[in-house]
Amino acid sequence: MDTWRLINTGFISAVDNMTLDHVLLNSRDNDQSEDILRLMFFKGDTALVGFHQCVDLEIDVDFCQENNIEINRRLTGGGAILMQPCHIGFEIICGSPEYLAGPDKRNLYRKFSEPVVSTLRKMGLNAAYRPVNDIEIDGRKVSGTGGVDGKKAFLFHGSILLDMDLEKMLQVLKIPLEKISDKTLGSIRERMTTLNSELNTQVDMDEVLKLLTAEFASHLDLNFREDNLTEQEVTQYNELRSTYSDDKWINKVKMPASARETIVGIHKAPGGLIRTALVVDHRSRQIQSALVSGDFFT
Repeated sequence: MDTWRLINTGFISAVDNMTLDHVLLNSRDNDQSEDILRLMFFKGDTALVGFHQCVDLEIDVDFCQENNIEINRRLTGGGAILMQPCHIGFEIICGSPEYLAGPDKRNLYRKFSEPVVSTLRKMGLNAAYRPVNDIEIDGRKVSGTGGVDGKKAFLFHGSILLDMDLEKMLQVLKIPLEKISDKTLGSIRERMTTLNSELNTQVDMDEVLKLLTAEFASHLDLNFREDNLTEQEVTQYNELRSTYSDDKWINKVKMPASARETIVGIHKAPGGLIRTALVVDHRSRQIQSALVSGDFFT
């Protein structure tokens, strides 16, 4: 039976969490660490875009600035989300994930989602995995997941909503109608749920964490060793932190400069939502620049 590191990094900023994603993935990539389960939390409301997304197209930046909501970019693809202190974040960083689920990433997503589904079921909830990356209770999303490949290792992460300020989420995220129309649900409220809402009580986060950790150990047939960052990981964290607080990272994908001439289009494809922004010169009938972004994974 394998032993993984169990690291609880506590309530920290988005900059710190994004930096640690890089550090721990790099550590596993270079065989400087065993496989890892990280429990992660955000100390304040945080808007996160997927790796391929444009902040200006996905996030109401003015609202975030007015309400002290941090904005950052994930290493993983997928869509923009609002993370809050009432959300549990979990993250697996492992080498050679094929031994757990084979080469098909869809099987890997299912495999790593099973402990979360089992956790919710043991709490008395009718939870199920919905491909590719959702976990639902009675058809309503309570958890989303995502992943990214390193050089040799794989990072898989997700969140569980204990509670959610839906009004704030709708103010932070620019959610297009195309994003929800194929869900056959009338509204965002009908599409999402939380543990507090389902159980009609204030759920104890620590109790959920204990159960979640036990289910990961059981389903993946492993033991956990509680651990902290190594000295080498702390050094790399200090070296890299400024990268993930830099506007060059946060606004890595940018709208064309001439926004007044921009034509924006949206297409909902099987693999995700695709946004295009074209800057056109009508006099010369030329496209001056183009941007393609979206919540796809690769």
